[in-house]
Amino acid sequence: MQYGITIVAVIVINMLICAVVAQNRLETRKQRTELLLRLGAEKKQVIQIFMIEAVRESIWCLLTAPVILLIQYLIYKNKI
Repeated sequence: MQYGITIVAVIVINMLICAVVAQNRLETRKQRTELLLRLGAEKKQVIQIFMIEAVRESIWCLLTAPVILLIQYLIYKNKI
């Protein structure tokens, strides 16, 4: 029982940390993102750049990777 609760807590904390990292990544690269969009890059291409990093970071835990990738994609899609 305790192991199950601990595993769930670790997964939830991992997802929250990944969401915060995605938010911070967007804010630190805001100028670069705006420049790419003004130069004619499509929103889809900019999101793809961010998602490549998200895939690399989510590989360490394959069980939560799909959920983490979905969370980060939604954050990028809504903020860019």
